[in-house]
Amino acid sequence: MPRLNPVTSPSAEQQQIFDNVKAGLGLVPNMVSTMAQSPHVAKAYLGFAGTLGGGSLSAALGEQIA
Repeated sequence: MPRLNPVTSPSAEQQQIFDNVKAGLGLVPNMVSTMAQSPHVAKAYLGFAGTLGGGSLSAALGEQIA
């Protein structure tokens, strides 16, 4: 089964995503840097996670849904 590797030489768009994530978390998780193979996927995931974070669900349930 093919595997996706984290982005190690980011484009300008990928770097902007990494900078935003690092500003919020202090680091860029491997999952995000791997999703950044497609910046649209990374942005969608981060938008989804941000929306769940502002809701009334517990952190544990939000993580299960994500």
